[in-house]
Amino acid sequence: MSLNIYFTKSMLVALSIILILIASSIIGAMSILFAQTNDTAGCIRYDSLQKLIHISCKSIHLNDIYKSIKNTNILSMENGTGVDASTLNGKVWILNAGITIEKDGELVIDSTDTYWLKMVPTPTIQKNGQTGLSANENDDDTNDDDQDVDAISYPIQYTKGNVGNNSNTKEQKPVIVNRNNGDSPNGIHVFGSLKIDSVKITSWNPEKKEVITFDLGKRPGEELTKSRYDTIVPRPFIRISNEATGMTNITNSEIAYLGYSCSRCSGISYYGGVGSIVKGNNIHHLLKGFYSKGIGTMVVENNTIHDNYLYGIDPHTGTHDMIIRNNKVYRNNASAIICSKHCYDLLFEGNEVYKNGGANRGIALSINTTHSIVRNNYVHDQISCIGSNRGSNFNKIEGNHLSNCKIGVNLADTSDNIINNNKISGARDAIVLSNSTNNIFHNKIDNSTNGIVLLNSSTASQTNIDKDREIEPVNYTAFLNNLTSVNQMTGVKNPIVVNHTHFTSQYDSQNSKHNNLTSQN
Repeated sequence: MSLNIYFTKSMLVALSIILILIASSIIGAMSILFAQTNDTAGCIRYDSLQKLIHISCKSIHLNDIYKSIKNTNILSMENGTGVDASTLNGKVWILNAGITIEKDGELVIDSTDTYWLKMVPTPTIQKNGQTGLSANENDDDTNDDDQDVDAISYPIQYTKGNVGNNSNTKEQKPVIVNRNNGDSPNGIHVFGSLKIDSVKITSWNPEKKEVITFDLGKRPGEELTKSRYDTIVPRPFIRISNEATGMTNITNSEIAYLGYSCSRCSGISYYGGVGSIVKGNNIHHLLKGFYSKGIGTMVVENNTIHDNYLYGIDPHTGTHDMIIRNNKVYRNNASAIICSKHCYDLLFEGNEVYKNGGANRGIALSINTTHSIVRNNYVHDQISCIGSNRGSNFNKIEGNHLSNCKIGVNLADTSDNIINNNKISGARDAIVLSNSTNNIFHNKIDNSTNGIVLLNSSTASQTNIDKDREIEPVNYTAFLNNLTSVNQMTGVKNPIVVNHTHFTSQYDSQNSKHNNLTSQN
């Protein structure tokens, strides 16, 4: 009897211990869940004055913002409901505010809860003399001083979607922003990390239920600005700060109808985010397709970039160690791919570039862009296929296929570049040299009017090949004879031209003798 009582007591004690452990586990799990919920709620806040959503924790999705803010005037689903665990129907968001991703924050916009993010812009008024950006960002990426006289087609070559549709922003109360729009309600401002994958992001006019295209003109207070490509209507933009603590990767997405002519508002702008990737996207109808400044170690590849209001791909001042590879860049309103102002160690490889407007340059190295490689690209149907000018030295232009351009390779005020193993066909001038000393060899030139054109332009005229100073061809005889011997020309009317005058080289003499012997036989 006593044994049974002992056994029963032991069982009750054991059962009590088990129940206590289970209860502790449940309480612990609930505490963790409660803490996570509080953490999410605590790191998403809305600034109603600036119309900015601030994010300061990791892996935040749009649905997290929706649940935290609980204000459909700021963020809503197009069908009027949120996204829950059981259904992902709709997944079209309408955002009527900007987003600032703080240094500890990370925003994820992907197919988990998003198909299309429609961003509604807000009219802004700049407060002169103030800026929320660092000194390195405190200038204008839109009105840069590398604009050629004919940097863009003007008047605008309208394509479908270029004509303005009068956004409804005139009906909204303007928000006062700092000089460089660092607190603009139209931006996604990245100081932490951003991941965009397999989604569509555009501007949006909720009244007309369509994306916002361009209206040309001056906004109030900007009537005296120098730019000829100002736009009246604001549009959203994505900007990565040079203080960003993480990467901004944009992959497999459509990014369209963003950016306008305000400081730091060009569409997709990278000032930081070392190690970022822009890959596999369809980027179109932005102010600039892609812009960077002062950033290194980044990859832009396998994108289709077209119909942008200015440049297609524009790595700018101080950009370095960037790979721009296997992109298709066409029908942009200015040069397709241009690196300008002290860029270095860039690789342009495997890109197809064609039918871009403005100065009509396919790939351009400008203003002290050095130690870079332009390799294995297919550039066609441009005024100038590839150009290097204004102190852009120590670059390699090799293995490219250049077709149906007025100028195949244009070298002005440069030296110590290597131009080799390029195939140039259907050009008016295959290679143009102006105030240049470069190593040019093993190029194949065919079916072109002029092979190698030697000019001596003043620095002021830059790449304008029609304003020449007189040169004495005799001083260049050895140099020109060498060019004809180390480069292959077939079906070229004038292999060497000096100041628009055909120069008889050893190549011509040998061909003439060969032709005479052939006719006698």
